[in-house]
Amino acid sequence: MPTAEQVEQSYTVNVPYTEQRRATCAFQRRVPVTTHRTVTVNIGSWQTQTMEVPACCGCNDPCGCDPATRTVCRRVWVPSCEERQVPVTTYQCTTEEVPYTCNVCLNRQEIALECVLSTNAVKRHALARSTFARLVRKSVLVIVRLLASCKSSYRRKSLAR
Repeated sequence: MPTAEQVEQSYTVNVPYTEQRRATCAFQRRVPVTTHRTVTVNIGSWQTQTMEVPACCGCNDPCGCDPATRTVCRRVWVPSCEERQVPVTTYQCTTEEVPYTCNVCLNRQEIALECVLSTNAVKRHALARSTFARLVRKSVLVIVRLLASCKSSYRRKSLAR
């Protein structure tokens, strides 16, 4: 007859919980940096110059005619170089650490106990089964020995006739 009893059985459970954590995030930012550079600037200009040029009368007189001159205006570039300080803006990358807080969901393992109804029927059934098997083996052995002895006595009787 099986008997029932209450037994405490332990098992592991994951219990979720929320934890607030602090961390930092790295951001890169481009920062303008202004420096000055020396450059050479051509600040020349166009100017009008007057010149006396020989005027040809059209005669090829080797006798020495007095060549006439005429005044002409001519535009010429007059270069003038000057050094100046010019602002130059470049961008440099800088890294900033920005702190922040966030909620993180985690699990914690805990051991829980549970009362379970346990029966001994399984144990008793296994015990009865093994006992039965042992009895069957013994019975078979006895029967085999008995048959062997019967056979030998039958042989003796048949030989005697």
